[in-house]
Amino acid sequence: MWEIYIDSGRVRELCSEHNYDLGQVALTISAATIRDGTPGISLTMGNDIVGEWTDSVARSLELAPDYKVIVCKADRDALYVLIAPERVVGGEQTSDTQVSLTLEL
Repeated sequence: MWEIYIDSGRVRELCSEHNYDLGQVALTISAATIRDGTPGISLTMGNDIVGEWTDSVARSLELAPDYKVIVCKADRDALYVLIAPERVVGGEQTSDTQVSLTLEL
């Protein structure tokens, strides 16, 4: 299975630009419609987009016990895994299509 590592440089850059708490920050991962109107995956901190990409097959997300986020197809089979860039100190599955991770920077 593919593993996609979220860029720690981008997370730190946004924290610095927008004065987010440099101790802990919430990263939200969503499987939904992205800005260009296509289905895809979006990573956000507050109102800032860390990254997004089109993925017409992704339908849901699963938070694993080790805080990896599994992107799944409609039949719940795994497509790939997203791995947070920093130390994850908490996570919450807020819906079938959204996961929030708390990162310690």
